[in-house]
Amino acid sequence: MPLFAIPLSIILIHERPRTLNVIGAVVGFIGVIIYGASSIMRGVSLIGALLTVVNAVFWALYSIYFRRLGNNDGLIVVSNMFIVGSVLLAIMGLLLDGPRAFTNIEWVPGFIGNLLGTSVVGGAVLFLVWYLLVNSIGVANSTPYIFTVPALTLVLNYLIMGIQPTMPEIIGSAVMFVGIYLAST
Repeated sequence: MPLFAIPLSIILIHERPRTLNVIGAVVGFIGVIIYGASSIMRGVSLIGALLTVVNAVFWALYSIYFRRLGNNDGLIVVSNMFIVGSVLLAIMGLLLDGPRAFTNIEWVPGFIGNLLGTSVVGGAVLFLVWYLLVNSIGVANSTPYIFTVPALTLVLNYLIMGIQPTMPEIIGSAVMFVGIYLAST
């Protein structure tokens, strides 16, 4: 995502990244490629890879849009985003499954807890933090921190599910952290 966000932020909002931002993003991306070699060895699907690239482009544009909205209250921006997103998802649910998209939900305590944890903590709070980060230090300074996601996923996979990391995943994670360090110095 930083490889899309940094050039797009230059073009769309005229942000000027430091040289180390660009170098850090490139080094971090090399780490992602090394890390991803393990997924390729495991037989990742082409559609999954393409969707990941599309997601990175939209996340980059989203970050730039967040920067553009920097003069607005972050809580209002994120709340509006969640309202619009919820309406769009509800419409998609109705189009794909009809009314049973909503009538077949079992509102048991476990589901409600997971829904609240995912939507409030995993969604709203994280988007608000991202909004504040992008508007405090800029797109080029904040986007390299995205490289922590695969590395932390690697650790959590091991701690929670007992999945042993592969050597490319470990090396790739280390290279990603070097990229983060370079971009933030």
